[in-house]
Amino acid sequence: MLFFKSLNKLNNLTNDIFLLQSIDDPIVPVTNAQKYHKELSNSKVIMFKDKGHFNQNTFPELERLIRKLYV
Repeated sequence: MLFFKSLNKLNNLTNDIFLLQSIDDPIVPVTNAQKYHKELSNSKVIMFKDKGHFNQNTFPELERLIRKLYV
């Protein structure tokens, strides 16, 4: 499958793959993060309880993650 070949390429490009998912997302089911995590061995799942579909104006948790990695 082309989809899984693309994920394999992504997995080989970096060790920093983060899958952010909110349990209460009304659009993307939690099982999607689990499927991606299974295919991306370098990935880390970060699960939130109350972020919905991430439509908020600020996202301090993501900002902290980026700063921790790249600053």
